This record gives sequence, C-alpha cells and structure tokens, in this order.
Amino acid sequence: MEYVYAALLLHSAGKDVTEEGIKKIVEASGAKVDDVRAKALVAAPDAGTWIGRRDRTLLALALQTGLRNSEIRALRHHDVGLAGGAHVR
Repeated sequence: MEYVYAALLLHSAGKDVTEEGIKKIVEASGAKVDDVRAKALVAAPDAGTWIGRRDRTLLALALQTGLRNSEIRALRHHDVGLAGGAHVR
C-alpha cells in the first residue's frame, strides 16, 4: 500500500506520478523500495483488455478520491453514481 499512498501524495501535490517520485516518497517513509513494485504501479494497465480497464479504473478511483483499499473493495454498484457527474457515496 505504500506505493499507492505515494502515488496519492504526488497526485494531490499536483506532480506527475512517476517511478522516481514514488521511490523518493517510499524511501522517505523508511520503507524498503522494491523497484519492480514501483515500476508496476507506474506502468499503465492495458486499456485494450477488460482487466486492464478495470485496473486503470480502480487506480484512478484511488488517486482521485483517496479511498482506502478496504473502502474500494466494499463499494457496490449502488454506491457509484454516473448521472449528473460521476460520484461515489
């Protein structure tokens, strides 16, 4: 989760979510940086597949709302509204 939180920090600060930025934040937190995990987060999921679109949507949801992993997993279809601007209840 450190990598997702690092991406959230970068996004909320208006900075690009890059591998280098994520590494700096994870290192500053005192956690050991795993290059493979940092690269995997930054690499855009394949939008040409259903799973890639799902992953991209979940990553965007986490970055734009700040929802925690447990909160995202608890979402149900009636919690998401698309009419009148997308929103999460």
